[in-house]
Amino acid sequence: MGNKKIHINESQEKVLMKEAMIDGFSLETLKSLPSFNAKVKYCRQYLGNHIGKGSSRIVFQLDDQWVLKLALNPKGISQNEEEYSLANDCYVSITPKVDKNRCDVDNYEYVVSEYVLPAKSDDFKHIFGINFKTFASMLRTAAKQKDRRGFYSPCLPSDVFYNLVENNDELGEFCEYIYNYNVCVGDMFNLRQYGMVLRNNEPTIVLLDSGLTENVWERFYRR
Repeated sequence: MGNKKIHINESQEKVLMKEAMIDGFSLETLKSLPSFNAKVKYCRQYLGNHIGKGSSRIVFQLDDQWVLKLALNPKGISQNEEEYSLANDCYVSITPKVDKNRCDVDNYEYVVSEYVLPAKSDDFKHIFGINFKTFASMLRTAAKQKDRRGFYSPCLPSDVFYNLVENNDELGEFCEYIYNYNVCVGDMFNLRQYGMVLRNNEPTIVLLDSGLTENVWERFYRR
């Protein structure tokens, strides 16, 4: 009986290569490495190219559900800690989930977070019934209510604002987040700060960089 040839397509090949690359990757080994640079090098060796990078953190994809957010410096550690804390608070519905069992809760040099796709303006219309411009104005209105000394424009008329947040629990949660959490609201007005996830087979919009709070901004970013 002759040998059977197995043919795989390009997408299957990529999956197999990814699985082979991740095979041998260990969070315990990652945690034991002595420097930020060593950790980045280790992740690139086993996880491949990063899928996102900022001034404080670099993001590697673990699988189709989870990503690794690795700190590049003390700023990234603070953002990881804030993000982990927030994901375990009551605002988890508007922020990416974290895998508590795989996060570095000793030093917060990395967190394992929900994989999120970038949100588009049309997604807000589909999910909330309003475009992103109106959504951002709603957030400015909430920020103005919290800090009347701040300059937030354009805001929504009071009746329009209250009609939105009182008739949509999800929109209300974004406003409650502003009211109750020490958040850098300026970033919340940018579309690039939002992503899409599927929860209970329903598309959900979440805030991507929830680790950038006023405390982190004051410590590391304000000049």
